[in-house]
Amino acid sequence: MTAEEMKADGAPLEGVDITPKRDEGVLKVIKREGSRTESPMIGDKVTVHYTGWLLDGTKFDSSLDRRDKFSFDLGKGEVIKAWDIAVATMKAGEICRITCKPEYAYGSAGSPPKIPPNATLIFEIELFEFKGEDLTDDEDGGIIRRIRKKGEGYSKPNEGALVEIQFEGRYGDRMFDRRELQFEIGEGDNYDLPHGLEKAIQKMEKLEESVFYLKPNYGFGSAGKEKFHIPPDAELQYEVKLKSFEKAKESWEMNTEEKLEQSCIVKERGTQYFKEGKYKQATLQYKKIVSWLEHESGLSDEDDTKAKSLRLAAHLNLAMCHLKLKEYSQALENCNKALELDSSNEKGLFRRGEAHLAVNDFELARNDFQKVIQFYPSNKAAKVQLVTCQQKIREQHEKEKKMYANMFQRLADKDFKLNELVVGDTNGKLYVYKNDDSKPWTVRSCQGMLTCVGVGDVCNKGKNLVVAVSAEGWFHLFDLSSPALKHPDASGHHELVAAGEEQKPVFKQHIPANTKVMLISDIDGDGKCELVVGYTDRVVRAFRWEDFSESSDHISGQLLLLKKWLLEGQVDSLSVNPGPDGSPEMMVSQPGCGYAILLCTWDSEQQPTPEGRDNSAPGREAPVRDVVLHQTSGRIHNKNVSTHLIGSIGRGCSKVNSGSGLFALCTLDGTLKLMEGADKLLWSVQVDHQLFALEKLDVTGNGHEEVIACAWDGQTYIIDHNRTVARFQADENVSAFCAGLYACKGGSNSPCLVYVSFNQKIYIYWDVQLERMESTNLLKILESDPEFGDLLKQLGVERGDVSSVKDLIHKTLYLPEKQQRNSPSQCQDHAGIDSSTYHTIIHCPL
Repeated sequence: MTAEEMKADGAPLEGVDITPKRDEGVLKVIKREGSRTESPMIGDKVTVHYTGWLLDGTKFDSSLDRRDKFSFDLGKGEVIKAWDIAVATMKAGEICRITCKPEYAYGSAGSPPKIPPNATLIFEIELFEFKGEDLTDDEDGGIIRRIRKKGEGYSKPNEGALVEIQFEGRYGDRMFDRRELQFEIGEGDNYDLPHGLEKAIQKMEKLEESVFYLKPNYGFGSAGKEKFHIPPDAELQYEVKLKSFEKAKESWEMNTEEKLEQSCIVKERGTQYFKEGKYKQATLQYKKIVSWLEHESGLSDEDDTKAKSLRLAAHLNLAMCHLKLKEYSQALENCNKALELDSSNEKGLFRRGEAHLAVNDFELARNDFQKVIQFYPSNKAAKVQLVTCQQKIREQHEKEKKMYANMFQRLADKDFKLNELVVGDTNGKLYVYKNDDSKPWTVRSCQGMLTCVGVGDVCNKGKNLVVAVSAEGWFHLFDLSSPALKHPDASGHHELVAAGEEQKPVFKQHIPANTKVMLISDIDGDGKCELVVGYTDRVVRAFRWEDFSESSDHISGQLLLLKKWLLEGQVDSLSVNPGPDGSPEMMVSQPGCGYAILLCTWDSEQQPTPEGRDNSAPGREAPVRDVVLHQTSGRIHNKNVSTHLIGSIGRGCSKVNSGSGLFALCTLDGTLKLMEGADKLLWSVQVDHQLFALEKLDVTGNGHEEVIACAWDGQTYIIDHNRTVARFQADENVSAFCAGLYACKGGSNSPCLVYVSFNQKIYIYWDVQLERMESTNLLKILESDPEFGDLLKQLGVERGDVSSVKDLIHKTLYLPEKQQRNSPSQCQDHAGIDSSTYHTIIHCPL
């Protein structure tokens, strides 16, 4: 926009004064009327496009040029004053131009280098949408606030505060409650107030007037409210004015005597709530005791004993409330706190066992019930629960045997020459295959049902060893490169000295049982490998080898436990990926296409792990802050769906490897994603197969590793960095899959796909024909098909406006809750994998 055009437009001279003071500090001209009647309120999240000019026509900023809409919280001082004033007057779909005097813009300081001091600015703003402020801790949209009138000051009511409110409650178009009320926060249930409204009031300032929208979980829930004729699972609306409040005393405002006295009072109140079945109200009372007394110090012996007794009772009662509410992780936390105060407490052990049992952690539940019986032999309930646990464990083992279908495999190099295929089964047998021979090169015996196998320099001796771990917790080491174990025959193959004789491991140690997945890698950046094991009870443990011998050939030492982490969901895969600074990050898959980063910091001194004992529990367990949970963007239909991940995906030499590494995730319901770091989604693909395995492999030989995902029916998807998809169909349904380099023929490693069928046959494929699969381009469909034109118009988008259509698609598919910035459009068309790379060659029955 030139200076002449701006003067012709009259923008600097015309417009309606919209400032509260009417000082002409912000003048507004509407260029296009909005499509709705409602304007945003204070605290609303608003989304706009804008362009800004100086008075001489110089453009200094534009979100349109960046093709990136801008969002901010209205009335919170996140933008210049003129914007907070102007956007509050707009309606969705409106375009306006505002002229801002310096005192409503950047003032005498300006914003160098583009905006000089004391500059009058012109903005053209388009308002796309606005939504209320989410007040829930989990940002689940359960409590939405829209502020009609801002309150006074910054103080807000706390738990136990005495508040005076004036309110109306509405269900649909019907007003069901209208009162002026004085009550204590935490006692709202006694006055027929939903707990979500109490939570909302704690976010208000004095004399604030707001509208709150409550989802059923924060309203009257599945029970409804018969008194007000509110049906189950009803969404409610409350208009509230906070007339006044008196805050309850905080912990630091009370002396020890007051804390002990008040703790006894709220304990009795909590017990009464519990008897009435008001478990949420009861938890609020017991939590007060913990907050008041948990960090109290310098007490007399008498007061210390009393405080400890109150804290113990509070944690035990909280655990019971959380069990009733089916909040099992919180119940476990309170049980652990109680057992820190009294390690053999009968109720603490029993209730922790109940919580473990409720989340199917049967081994841990059994341990707790066994301790109850050990300390309290007459506890009949514990004996009944112990029998239940033992039955569940047996059922789980049978289920896992079927699920694992007798096969675990890994392509790896055990001698730093050509890769072998290492296969383990649930009968404790370890098979190693070489070249194109359908018979095992060697067979080894292990103790227990093998759940994971691997090859790596786990002892940090510069030598690859085969590692096999059983469900019962037996860790086995095999050295297949020892010349004493084999001799070359005339064909160049190696055979066992004693034909058919099964060799024993060179080392065996017992670690905690219920193993599931395993990783051998340097996870802390010190140049040495660690052994990381994932367990069926949502636990991950890291071990390091302590060597007793200086010889590189002799294996003598033991595994030391470095750390234990407890995850929120089941662990299905482990991987390492470069972090933003290039150092390794330990990644663990989590359900619902999520993952966790485990912080790998160790204690200065490590104690040996006695056989069969976990020396990390309870004191060595990693704190919650050492597990950083990430949920990737996008719509996940099942938040509990099984998820696999793989990191450190090779980019090739054509691009400088800087910043975070590439990693991929897949889910059992067919979602595949490629990520760069925690926040950047490169692409997402949805297929109509159940994906149970995820690998990486440079299929084309161009230095870029492709993502390879396999489904139970053998359908295999190979996707490059540009989202070009090729697929391959194995000959049978499969129970296990891996991909990598294998020495099939010709004395060199080649890219291979390896499958194990449910009838216990191994199939190795290389040099096979791949079928190129064209992915559907939604953008092109919307542009070309006339029937979508009217639909797009109803959504406020013109079919020819490619940028707006892309934004709509991206928001619909990938931004269900809140906008993710810097996410690339998913509507690009790319070229990539050559479709002629692969041919079936070997079929190996066990």
